[in-house]
Amino acid sequence: MELIGLNGEALSTLKWKVVYASSEEITSANHAADKIFDQQESTFWQTQSVGAKPGYPHQVVIDLGEEQRIKGFRYLPRSDKKVDGMIKDFKLYIKTVPFSF
Repeated sequence: MELIGLNGEALSTLKWKVVYASSEEITSANHAADKIFDQQESTFWQTQSVGAKPGYPHQVVIDLGEEQRIKGFRYLPRSDKKVDGMIKDFKLYIKTVPFSF
């Protein structure tokens, strides 16, 4: 995933960190939520698929590390074209105050 700044360029992800993920597959493979923004075509975030299979909705909260002005976003689906790597429906929330859980 990339967030696009007002200049049309992707924002740096160096300060980004995942502060919450409703689920991630780290038992059978490293499909942790931080793979969302690592910019590698060969990696991806996946919810747990071994053992329990959590229901929808799936959620991830990413702290950008500093306030940013955002114009848009784009994401790269799984490179192996499996359907379970495609976003079907989404909501993107932006906050300047940290989430509390």
